[in-house]
Amino acid sequence: MSKWSALFKLPKVYRLLKKWRDTQTNYLNQNTLPEVDAFFTDESLNQKDRDKIEKYYGLGVPAIIGEFICFLRNQEMSLTERKASTYQGVITGLFDDLFDEKEADDSYILDLMNHPYEHVCKEQYEALICHSFAQFDQVITDHQMLQKVMKQIYDVQVLTRIQTNDDIDRELLLQITKDKGGHSVVFFVLPFVQSMTQHEIDAWYKVGAAMQYGNDLFDVYKDSQAGIYTLPILNTNLSRTKQEITQLLNDAMKALSNLPYSKGKIEFFKSTFLFAMARCFVCLEQFENLLPDQNAPFQVENYSRSELICDMEKPKNLWKSVQYFLKYYS
Repeated sequence: MSKWSALFKLPKVYRLLKKWRDTQTNYLNQNTLPEVDAFFTDESLNQKDRDKIEKYYGLGVPAIIGEFICFLRNQEMSLTERKASTYQGVITGLFDDLFDEKEADDSYILDLMNHPYEHVCKEQYEALICHSFAQFDQVITDHQMLQKVMKQIYDVQVLTRIQTNDDIDRELLLQITKDKGGHSVVFFVLPFVQSMTQHEIDAWYKVGAAMQYGNDLFDVYKDSQAGIYTLPILNTNLSRTKQEITQLLNDAMKALSNLPYSKGKIEFFKSTFLFAMARCFVCLEQFENLLPDQNAPFQVENYSRSELICDMEKPKNLWKSVQYFLKYYS
């Protein structure tokens, strides 16, 4: 597929994403949210937790990752798969907060993760985690892979605690970034693929790694305010940031070619993924324009929220995304 053919297919991508978002929004409103709301009976769960389900993970995991898997395999998402994928989204935000806001003990988290059916829940927060696990555990057939990837996600979450140190080793931080995004995306794919090959695991891991770096790039202001150090914050040389994200993007695009689906569908997905990642270069350009000269160091603490937030709904930024898409498409 030529770059221009791929570009002209982007309106189709927009229509598909809108359709998938609307379908999942309806499913959430009619099914998941009424179930989830029944757990909001004590102070352990709040509106922030519900928003993560309704507006972020519970919406995005099935509507983007799940639907694209179904697109690639040329088979509609079943209601059973949708429910499993949605509850993976529910548990994602809750699990993250165990390490952050809840500051739960490691042994407690491991017990909750390894024995969700036997765990004695003291709060509704725990009860919702156990309920969510049961919803996707009943659908995923490769339980050995499920346990493996959940342990990998746990291990990297434990490691993220060192991101409060500004002297963290850069190579370790890069590995944490890749593992955090990579293992999560592999986890999200499990309800849709009965048994993943190593090529599939590798491809989805690399997609997640690139996505995580991109998320960190857009979150520099929020993370810096929270005292969390990511590579886009610690890299005072923006050329290094651009080099790292370009390498992750190239690794993902190459690995996607090995997926066991039709070439046409893979190329369509690759062009969509590239367009989504193109926004990262728009963000980098905004940061570059903040510097007095190209050799000046980029230091997040020197800039305001408005200077560091890259609004991708602005027409000029959308147009720049198109330009970067054409630049990097091959």
